[in-house]
Amino acid sequence: MTQKFESEIINAFYKFLLKNGLKESTCNDYCRRILAICKQFHITPEELFEGRARYSIDDLIGIYTNHPEMKAENAKKHNAPLSALKWFKKFMEEGAKESAEIQELKRIIRNILSCSGSSVNSSAVSVDLLDDDFWKAFAEYLREMGLKESTISCYIKQYIKKCLEIYLDLSMLDFKIFDDKIKLVLAQALHRLLYKAIKSNANEKDKKRLQDYNSAVRALIAFLESLLPSVEELSEEDQSLQEEEVVAPAASSHVVLAFSEDDVDDVYTYDELIQIFKSRIATQDRSYKDAYLPCRVLQKIFGKNPKYRALIKAMLDRTVFLLGNNKKALLKDIQEIYFSKGYVWVKLKNGEIELLYTEVFCKGKSVGYDVMRASKISDLTLDHDMALRQHLPTALNFYPNLKKLSDSVVKFRKTFHKSNDKYALAKAFFEQIYPGLEIDEEELLNELCDFYNKINFTIMLGKYNCSKNGRP
Repeated sequence: MTQKFESEIINAFYKFLLKNGLKESTCNDYCRRILAICKQFHITPEELFEGRARYSIDDLIGIYTNHPEMKAENAKKHNAPLSALKWFKKFMEEGAKESAEIQELKRIIRNILSCSGSSVNSSAVSVDLLDDDFWKAFAEYLREMGLKESTISCYIKQYIKKCLEIYLDLSMLDFKIFDDKIKLVLAQALHRLLYKAIKSNANEKDKKRLQDYNSAVRALIAFLESLLPSVEELSEEDQSLQEEEVVAPAASSHVVLAFSEDDVDDVYTYDELIQIFKSRIATQDRSYKDAYLPCRVLQKIFGKNPKYRALIKAMLDRTVFLLGNNKKALLKDIQEIYFSKGYVWVKLKNGEIELLYTEVFCKGKSVGYDVMRASKISDLTLDHDMALRQHLPTALNFYPNLKKLSDSVVKFRKTFHKSNDKYALAKAFFEQIYPGLEIDEEELLNELCDFYNKINFTIMLGKYNCSKNGRP
């Protein structure tokens, strides 16, 4: 975002006002008024912000609040600078409250930018942001997830573009130069910054706007996660690189923690959980030697089919969440899920709030249960109740159309120039090979229904899922 004022603090203040929903004209006016006030009292905006000035922000607010003309008929001319000062105080408080985590994220972002050597600014962004491979792929992903064209356009051309500029000082062109892992880190940082802004914003109209922005960023995170291998997509050779030392929990894994809404760092509703997990099912292929479950291709075939969408939702609704005292809840019974100070809580539709637990695996063996310790939704995985590595090759023998599809993808993959890029593989296969396969789509969907109805998921911490799948 191009600077509008010589003072870095005033530029930051401008962005703060903008992200809190004020019009650009109002943002400019308030910035100019703070500069004028600082000049009048012979201080700098930096001194005021850092508390080093002869006058504190409360001193200045007091001066304007008690000004004789505030009670006069022409008080309006003093209302604007008073409002500017009050907003500047909020800006100062926000800076003071900014957590060490966010400070570290911003430091990482600055380092990434400095290492990239990019000098591109936001004014260079193409009018049609979809005229770029990365954003085209994201748009295609959103279409497959069932979003309307108008929503896709808003997500990319307005919401994400503005959020990258305001919160991370990134333009769209800056963003696309990073590799997918760095993009994911930046998008997750952006999500946390947005959630923090939503939580601290009392204006319902502005809060709704920020929530719209956050929906777009969450979709971007889901897309980026779909481009990276999941735990279950890792080959046996790759798993050794992913495993970490996992130890059994203490003999008594039940802990007593008190839940407080004031401590919530992030929250997801039932509908958001369904959308996120649906995206994972749709994009995480399962491949075990010559047995291949091409979820990305199946999504391209049936993504808009009501029967298929109902099948996926039903499979997700019966996902098991492990609670304390050996209790369980299904996803369909959950209203919201909270991330709070490193722990995960679920709010059931009956109003009860429970701490979430996870099964713990060490070298492929279950060693008990422990409290779920996670800070973001991507830490949680959908664990199959059946081992697909053993079950899928046998199951395909009972589903001729699904086996034909699997065999065709396996054959195509051996000749495809980007065999490990499952997004590119699915796209090329669907466009080049699938039209000539002559598969009975109605029967294929019936086979999927039978197969998927036998699958159940349990929510698990990702590192334990990795350990579970790293069987000797």
